Amino acid sequence: MPLNDPLAAVVRVPHGDPLGDAMKRIRIWLDGEKIQTTTFYTMADARGFTLKIGFLSALDADRFRRQFSDHPDKGASSRPPAPAERIGLSR
Repeated sequence: MPLNDPLAAVVRVPHGDPLGDAMKRIRIWLDGEKIQTTTFYTMADARGFTLKIGFLSALDADRFRRQFSDHPDKGASSRPPAPAERIGLSR
């Protein structure tokens, strides 16, 4: 799955942020939206965790990116998949 795959979303969980909390938020949101994933990869490095999640449709992947993006253009559905985006844990 290439980094700019329209059927995938990549998010970062920075070092020090609880991975379990991020995964719980993701699962609750996916279940609430009735979105199924096709793949779920977790990679760790000194900066934290990178989660790469595959979806059945580009629309589902885009909705996920908009929900979990901290970028100023959050909500812009026309932007291409971003590389690593930080998952916001506080609500």
